[in-house]
Amino acid sequence: MPVKWDGAKPAEKLLSLYSLLMMSRRDLSLTELSGHLNCSKQAVLRLIGQLEGSRYAKVIAGKRGREAIYRFERPNGFPRVVLNPDGLRELAMCRNFLLHLLPPGMRKSVDSTLRQAAALVPEGTDPGLYEHLGRPAFKGRIDYGPFGEMLETIVKAIEGRRICAVSYRPSLKAEPKEFRFAPRQLTVLREAIYVEGWMVCGKGQARFDDPATLAVHRLLSVGPPGRDGAHLPDLPDKGGSFRLMRGRPFRARVRFSPGAATYVAEREWGGDERKTVQDDGSLTLSFVAQSQEEVISWILSFGGEAEAMSPKWLREAVEGRLSEALSRYGRPAGDDSWDLP
Repeated sequence: MPVKWDGAKPAEKLLSLYSLLMMSRRDLSLTELSGHLNCSKQAVLRLIGQLEGSRYAKVIAGKRGREAIYRFERPNGFPRVVLNPDGLRELAMCRNFLLHLLPPGMRKSVDSTLRQAAALVPEGTDPGLYEHLGRPAFKGRIDYGPFGEMLETIVKAIEGRRICAVSYRPSLKAEPKEFRFAPRQLTVLREAIYVEGWMVCGKGQARFDDPATLAVHRLLSVGPPGRDGAHLPDLPDKGGSFRLMRGRPFRARVRFSPGAATYVAEREWGGDERKTVQDDGSLTLSFVAQSQEEVISWILSFGGEAEAMSPKWLREAVEGRLSEALSRYGRPAGDDSWDLP
């Protein structure tokens, strides 16, 4: 099978691999390197062979479970790297866009780190000057203040590839559940933070074939990182926008009215997507997703501007949700004497 370079020259791929291994503070799996470079694992192995032959760096190979991992042999000390004003400004913009999601302790740490980094910039730029470059707009914000310690624990467990004991309430009225969990990655979706990882049995093995996704704000407690979970696999990288609740991949086709067509056309929505603009200005979007519930909710969020076309079960599911919503408006709403005129 030919190597997929995606337009990049082999020398550019080699430089990218060198940068990844040089800058990473942890071992990188063959799967991760393949995903970062957007090429086959065989191509990555050939690039690693070129690096080893160049003598510019010594590549250390190892194993994480069944997965091959790689890192550079790091020198005892690195030269001091000075940030440039452009880099500092872009970091400050990232802070402005995402800081509202973090607990107060993490916010202070981010601000403090940026101000310390400003001392390394030759021009002595104050990151405070960038506070008004951008701001987030959000609806239904979650207060993560009470979850600061749990987030710190999760981050440490991810870094150390450790297993934690957690207590979790999946919904408002549900009973708490206690289990062992090996967190692997934090994900942000719709102003909420989620942690993806593996449910673990008593012997330290994954309980299910697919990873689990937990909402951080539904965690009741997270125990300190304990048992080693390095033997558990990395999260499968299946791509696509609708994959927070992972499942069997399926292809969806949705038609959007002219009023929503521009919005949809400007964005990426899933794996292997195809967009077709009709003569009347409407747009048909076909894409691959994994999470049925996410796709259904997303289609419903467009109201009358979107129509699920296929598969048949998706169209029926959306129709059923709409019928249920209409039935609620077909009965009396109750006492509305408190409503303002």
